Amino acid sequence: GMAYGVRVGSHIGVDALVRSLGPRSARLVGALATVGCIVYAVILFFGAWRYVAKLHEIGTLAQDLPIALWVPRLVLPLGFALLTLRFLEVLHGIVVGKEVQLLGDEADEALKQANIEEPGRGP
Repeated sequence: GMAYGVRVGSHIGVDALVRSLGPRSARLVGALATVGCIVYAVILFFGAWRYVAKLHEIGTLAQDLPIALWVPRLVLPLGFALLTLRFLEVLHGIVVGKEVQLLGDEADEALKQANIEEPGRGP
């Protein structure tokens, strides 16, 4: 879900400062923010991997299903790996100039949604 949120730009962000910057500065700030997000996602990936490895080592079974608890918990490192890949994709877009910012434009999206929900009001 996190990786999809990054893909569609649905995560909450405060971008008032970035909008006041010029295009080059905005790209630089976006790239730095994305690198920070990559570092965060990688740290959480390794933490989740260690957690799943410890569950595998202990051999605990799930309470509601007769399977090892580490099996359903594999979604944690998988999710953070996908999140890391998505942030790498965003960083690539910022570096090559396809994207300027990490997040979507929440205000613009809200206005578009309001126009969709109220028939007769054009954009």
